[in-house]
Amino acid sequence: MNGKPMNKTIDVDLVRSMLCTKIIGAKLLYFDSIDSTMDTIRGLPKQIAKEGTVVIAGLQKKGRGRFGRSWISESGMDILISILFKPDYQMLRSLNMAVALSVTDTIKEFTDLHPTIKWPNDIRIKGRKIAGILIEADTDVSGTDCFVGIGLNVNSNPNHFSTEFEATSLYSETFINFDMTEVLAVLLKHLDIRYHSIGSLDIVTEWKHLLDTIGQDIQITSKISNQVYNGNAIDVGKNGDLIVKLKDGSIREFPSGEVTLQQ
Repeated sequence: MNGKPMNKTIDVDLVRSMLCTKIIGAKLLYFDSIDSTMDTIRGLPKQIAKEGTVVIAGLQKKGRGRFGRSWISESGMDILISILFKPDYQMLRSLNMAVALSVTDTIKEFTDLHPTIKWPNDIRIKGRKIAGILIEADTDVSGTDCFVGIGLNVNSNPNHFSTEFEATSLYSETFINFDMTEVLAVLLKHLDIRYHSIGSLDIVTEWKHLLDTIGQDIQITSKISNQVYNGNAIDVGKNGDLIVKLKDGSIREFPSGEVTLQQ
């Protein structure tokens, strides 16, 4: 359907009926409005917080991205979710890539758009951000809990609220109003598929192929030392670290959790 974007809330019962996943979506918790899906899922009691639990919000009042940046969206217009994963160590190293690819898979299933990834995990269309991923982890003697937040702009017009960066949405790119329930169900399907493919498919090569950062002159700021590095992004390592040739000719790898990048 074309025309102005409409508020299409998510029918959680219908999402449940559409899912044929192994883990993701085992429990769906929907909130019309909450401060943050990440804070909510991290605060769930252990007996509720099983692997694959998904917290869904119609609106986030205090949504956040990496390094505490704000994530702003319009009520009922976008996918705002957090998922609990309990990966083993080997899966943990590839989780970010699997999640990013699941978002690009979803965009491709609904549109003819060609999403790219700004290292490490911003999804973009023609250089404009359409989705962001945030991963936080807690480790104890029982293993690692990974909380993955995904914000995907669907029917909103980010020009109305985005001031930190150039943003876009599925609606802004296609002028189509998307069924939010269907988009969420498809995203959860791809998350489940990608999660189970870790270790059996070459996720690194596929993820690297979609990176629009490789070959670009970039500026990286260390979150630890505040030191600024300038150079050219030449490759990524097997664990997803960005390999940069600095201005002095030296080669250095940068882990995503320790740096911010300007491209």
